[in-house]
Parts: sequence; C-alpha cells; structure tokens
Amino acid sequence: MGKPLVRVLKIVLDNFKNVEKGEIITGSSENLLQGKSDVLGIYGQNGSGKTAAVDAIHLMQRLVVGEKLPRNAEEFIRQGADCASVSILFFIQSGDIPLEFEYTYTLGRKDDICCVSAEKIAYYSYKEDVRQRRKTAFQCDIIGDDNRFYPVRKYEKYIKQSEKNLVDFAVAKKMAAANRSSLL
Repeated sequence: MGKPLVRVLKIVLDNFKNVEKGEIITGSSENLLQGKSDVLGIYGQNGSGKTAAVDAIHLMQRLVVGEKLPRNAEEFIRQGADCASVSILFFIQSGDIPLEFEYTYTLGRKDDICCVSAEKIAYYSYKEDVRQRRKTAFQCDIIGDDNRFYPVRKYEKYIKQSEKNLVDFAVAKKMAAANRSSLL
C-alpha cells in the first residue's frame, strides 16, 4: 500500500478577511478516483481573496494541531461582520478506501476577544466509487451556553450520561474559548 492521498477539493470563505462570500474549487473527487490529477493555480486581481484562501488553510492547520489563534486573529473577521467562517473539503484515499472530509471553523468574539466560536466535522464515504450521504461527525458551538453538540445520539452517549462529563465538557469549551484554540 502506497502513501495516503490527501487533496483539498474546495475552500469556502464567509466574511473572512476581505471576502464576503467566496468559493474555490480545486479539483474533483471523480478525477482522483480515476487516477487523474488536477492542476491548480490560484490567480486573480488584487483584493480578490487569494491570500485570504492561503491564510484560511494556514489557520486551519494551526487549529487542528492544537495551536492558539494568532494575536491578530480579529483581522480575519471581515470589517463590519460579527463572525467569519471557513470550510475546507479534503479528499483522502488510503489504499482502496476514499473519503471526503470537511472541517469548518467559525471565528467570533467573546468578551471582545477573537476565538473559535464553532466547529464542525463532516464526511462523505464512498461505496463502489459512489459518494454517499454526508454525515456529521461533530458539531459544536463553543462560545454558547448550550453544552450540546451534534450528532445528538453521540452527545447523549458520551456527554449527557453523567454530571461529571457535562461539567468536563463545559470546562473544555470555556478553556478553548479562553485559550483561543480549537475544542477538538
């Protein structure tokens, strides 16, 4: 078995830096499943969002390895907006098993400090090279007072089952917001 294949398929930006709404499609899972490659270059006029896309990927990388948001994270929220959202869709193939994995993070403010206000992980599996229905593995509002996360059955199985788990989850959310880091 060779090295796993990992490719970015799509980047969606909402109120991120100078981009009110933007989407970059970098390739197709169909081409990757057929062993074809896509050539990608990001080009555009000044101010069109090229650097914003690179910054969004870099910020996602920091979050998933457990690093804090940079001190200037407020600059990632478009002027006049309450929050910024980034969604990055990956194609991952290890051996014969393809998967599309989507990580979404939202930046918001709590007590005038920029932090990760929500996160979501979703995925698409494949059956005989046919993309299946999207499933949410994890979704949580971090800075809200609601301790719930989705899917609900996972919340009920792992969090709601005991008072200790409820308290631990609430503390983890508060620590993530205070540390300006991902809950994951």
